[in-house]
Amino acid sequence: AASGGDGPATAPQLLAEALAGGAAVGAVDTLGFSLLDLSCLTGQKALVASLLGARAAPACRGLHKPSALMWAHWANCEDAVVLLSAAGVSLSNADLEGLQRLRSTWAA
Repeated sequence: AASGGDGPATAPQLLAEALAGGAAVGAVDTLGFSLLDLSCLTGQKALVASLLGARAAPACRGLHKPSALMWAHWANCEDAVVLLSAAGVSLSNADLEGLQRLRSTWAA
């Protein structure tokens, strides 16, 4: 396994193993979230960096759906925001609308 017997494998090690085994970096779960989305939402900086290194698409469901950057902003995950921004990702109109809807719903 990816841990090499020196303790539990890290998320980036498990990602590398999964990709080597043929997993798709842009796979989307049944709710429409990619691993990059979930990594940003949960503040997994090392995994976000590994996914970007593996060329995971920040907007895997297209420009009219929320991107990983929107989830990073919503979760206040500054590390993920910095990594995505450094990779040239910016908030789309769909992201801005999504953040507005989330904030208004949260405030209600």
